Formats: sequence, C-alpha cells, structure tokens
Amino acid sequence: MKKSHLRYLQCPVCGRKPVLVDHRISGSEISRGKLLCETGLHFFPIVLGRPLIIKDNSIANWLPPINKALGINIQESYQDSLGRLGEMGIEGALSRNEKVKPCRKPFNDENYFKYYDRKILNKAKYRKSGVFFNYYNRMRFKKYSDLKFIKNSGNEMFNKFLDICLCLKPKKILDLASGSGSLLTSLVNNAKEIDFAYGVDNDIFCTWSLQYRLDHLKNAGRTEAFGVDVRYLPFKDNLFDLVTCNVSLTEIQGISQLLTEAFRVLRTGGRLVICNLSEPFKSNYYQTESSSWIKMKDIKKFCKAADLFFDFPRFNQFAEQIGFKGNKEFFFSRNNNDYFVKVWSKTI
Repeated sequence: MKKSHLRYLQCPVCGRKPVLVDHRISGSEISRGKLLCETGLHFFPIVLGRPLIIKDNSIANWLPPINKALGINIQESYQDSLGRLGEMGIEGALSRNEKVKPCRKPFNDENYFKYYDRKILNKAKYRKSGVFFNYYNRMRFKKYSDLKFIKNSGNEMFNKFLDICLCLKPKKILDLASGSGSLLTSLVNNAKEIDFAYGVDNDIFCTWSLQYRLDHLKNAGRTEAFGVDVRYLPFKDNLFDLVTCNVSLTEIQGISQLLTEAFRVLRTGGRLVICNLSEPFKSNYYQTESSSWIKMKDIKKFCKAADLFFDFPRFNQFAEQIGFKGNKEFFFSRNNNDYFVKVWSKTI
C-alpha cells in the first residue's frame, strides 16, 4: 500500500482517522503494519502490502450470501446454498436468519494474528506473484501495458458498461466487489487522467491478484486493492466521482447497506454504475440435491428478510429510497440470462 493513500481512509467502525503503527516501509510502499483508529479501539492489518479492513471470519473463506444470512460457515456454490432454503423450509430459514442477526458484529480485532497464519501467507504470496496467472493459463495477464482493454468482442454488455464509465471522465474511482478486476483494470488503463482508483473485495485473496494486475497498468502508482467488506467502506465521505459494481450483487449479503455506503462515499454529482443479472431466479421452483423443492416466492421472501439481491426493480427501488436518482439504463441478454446496466446519480 502506498503511504500517500492513507489520507483518504477512515475507520469503518467509528469514522476516525487511522494511524499507521508497527509498520515497515520500502520506498513509498507500506509492506506490513497496522491501521489503528484514533480511538485506539479498532485496528486492521496490512499484510504483504494489502490493507485488510474486513470481518475476521472472512479471512480464509468466501461464503455465499445465503450461508452468511443463515450463519452457516460452509463454502459452496450459490446454487448449493440455495438448496439449503428448500431443506430447511422457508419458515425455518427465516427463523434462523432472525437468530443470526443479533450475533453479527461488523469487526473483530481479537484474532489479529490469524492474518499471519502460514497457510494464508503462502496462498497470498502465490496470488501476489505471476505464477498464479501462469498456472491458470492466463499468460495474457502478464503484460497489461500491452493491452488496450477497450474492446471485448462478443461482449456488448461489458463494452457498454465500460464506455458509460469512461464517458463520465472520472478522476476518483471505487470498484465494489472487484474480484479479479476486469472492469477496474479496463477503466484505469483507458481513462485519460485519474487521481486514484481503488478496488475492494470481501475475498482477501482477490486483493493480491487484483494488485498484481493493477501494478502492470500505466497508472499503477495511483491504484490500490483493499480487502474490504463492502457494507463497511473505510473511505471518507464525498470522496469518489464514480462507484462501480460489475456482476457481483448476487454475492453480497447486505444490499441496502452497500447502497447506503456507496451513497456516502460519492460526492454530490457523482455516479453509481452497476451491471448485474436482472433476475437471478427465473424458475418457479428449484430442486435441491436432496430432492426437496423451494418456490421462487419463498426465495423472494427470504431475500427480502436477509437483505439479498432478488431482482432489478426491487434493487432500483432501494437505490431511490436511499437518495439516488436514476439516469440511463440498458438491458442485455447473454447466455440465456438477462442483465441490466444502470447509472444513478447523487444529487444531494
């Protein structure tokens, strides 16, 4: 992490300025240390150069949002987690979700040294290196400076999303749930001028993969990847010109919190641009591996109670209730799925 970016951060718990302690700096880069808020009550580690301002129980495992809502600490596919609703029954799932809610805490400082577990460090080093990309036959990621990242033939939706963002000429960019960073790297490499661009993801191992990609861009010195819970953004109010999210809403538990935080960190006149599946659930019934069934109306009921993404109209309603004003919207069909790309603005 570059020391110059510290001035844009705040503690996501209390909103105070973070102070760098127990750190090691090489040039302008902070390779390790702690971000301690001014109250002294909350601290977050910087591991192998990446600030991890995130829930303690997310250190090693990405969990599907349904499992998070049910308090089930099991890694599995979204479809498998959906099957749990059928096995429990909707009333059982709703009851369990209510019991989990009071137990949720945004942060836990007690197990700080879990970040330095050898397995985690080894996996992080692997992601931080180019070996990760080579192993998965991703040699094209090796030299990003040689790529234009502007035309992705065959993906009209991505091209439209990228063109919309570039036309806004943003100087300060935040990409939510960046994953491997296909959108953010494309934005940064094609923007004429930026002050800074940040990518955040709840899966901490994505942060090292993303930073490897960002380091090969022409604006590498102005980019950072953070391990962050998108419901608790560690950035100052009214900071960004543009906030984006690319096909990630179905992986987030706490949609209304995400929108609230996006609204907070956007400056007045800033834009929120999102691309996502319009309706992740199309069938009226879903059958689980154990042959139990769940109705779509029950899925909708659970999504509403657990604050999960269900469909575009409901999400758009959330955004307007929070204070966003809807602008342009586009709809696409790709691989038998329907997607939307929409722009909202912060006018107050």
